[in-house]
Amino acid sequence: MPEKSNTRAITEGAMLVGITVMLAFLNRYLPFLSLFLAIPVALVVVRHGFGFGLLAATVTTLLLFALTGISALIAAADVVIAGLALGVAHRRFLQRPSVAFLVTAAGYVVAFLFIVYVAVAIMGVSDVTPSATIDSILEMYDTMAEQMSEFGAPVSAIDTGMMRPYLMMSIPALVCLSAAGNAAISFWIFRKVLRRFRVQLADIPPFRRWRLGWTYGWGFVLGFLLVTLGGLRGIELLTRIGLNLFLVFYMVFMVQGLAVIVYYFARWQVPSGVKALLVVFGMFFGVVQLAFVATPWIGVLDAWLDFRKLEVSSDESDPDRRPQG
Repeated sequence: MPEKSNTRAITEGAMLVGITVMLAFLNRYLPFLSLFLAIPVALVVVRHGFGFGLLAATVTTLLLFALTGISALIAAADVVIAGLALGVAHRRFLQRPSVAFLVTAAGYVVAFLFIVYVAVAIMGVSDVTPSATIDSILEMYDTMAEQMSEFGAPVSAIDTGMMRPYLMMSIPALVCLSAAGNAAISFWIFRKVLRRFRVQLADIPPFRRWRLGWTYGWGFVLGFLLVTLGGLRGIELLTRIGLNLFLVFYMVFMVQGLAVIVYYFARWQVPSGVKALLVVFGMFFGVVQLAFVATPWIGVLDAWLDFRKLEVSSDESDPDRRPQG
């Protein structure tokens, strides 16, 4: 029986290695496919264990190295590091999705740092560094602002030259947030794949019910206070720490604030057409900029005040308590 099981694992691993190599080639022309590179190896880990997953990742890397040369190391970051992290997260924490996501996100952070190291130190490519990426984003913002102003849409007067030093100080937070975004997409796709293989997964609450407890709100407040104190005292280290802490919690509570808005849209049964009109109205009348500032604060206040009363809700108007048709 173990021999039969090993044969099946090797067969599935070989098929998934082939799929990964094909995805890596297509990724040159369709960059979004990088989000799928980790999935085959992760699937091997979940179904057959870490050892077979590591073997599949190693074979994939060797094949890519033989076919594409040193550039294979960049794909290997997603295949080996992110793939193994995604697989181990779901094998060890299958019924704890929040922990599984944190492990996955950590893997993507390490994979990102490895890609930057390989690109800069080994391949001599300089335009993939965080600083080069920030310059590209600021240049893109200036271009988009000019185009939007031509259409009559209001644009916030942001001095990108003044903003750049703060973004440079925020590189650790930006790296973590970028990796977490990629991890979230791969995490979602992988859960869909696992369900196709009839793997029993713990349910994740619908987005409108996502909520962090009040203790996380202090991270947001602490970051804000450190930035303020560092600016007043002229202590750059405090500013750097506070800015990174604030930015991470700002985006976390941005998500929670959006969850609050989505919850009330569902509770009030706002039609999809009205939502679309609100988005268009917001873009052309400057409401988007206001919402970008206000939404994280809604999330922070919700952490303390529980606007949706999720912990004690028995309200029949709760969209998650209505009978499903």
